[in-house]
Amino acid sequence: MHTNVADPVEACTISVTGYYATGQIVTVATFSFAPSTTPSPMNLATLPLTFSGLKNVTFGVAGSSVAVATSVLLVDNLAHCDYK
Repeated sequence: MHTNVADPVEACTISVTGYYATGQIVTVATFSFAPSTTPSPMNLATLPLTFSGLKNVTFGVAGSSVAVATSVLLVDNLAHCDYK
């Protein structure tokens, strides 16, 4: 997570919220992210089984070492698999 283009990567907590077609919210899952010294840190976040049969999923910053309102979440190489 970057607070702006010139700022370094900061530790944060990512929230993932799933929604059923009815609009009902699935329990929110959270994942911790910590900066790495490697040039391209990769994190695997596996969602719980309750995240199946969804219509939408949203990602956001739930908490960080800087003000959440001024934070930006950058996601790269996001992949998903639909199980039916």
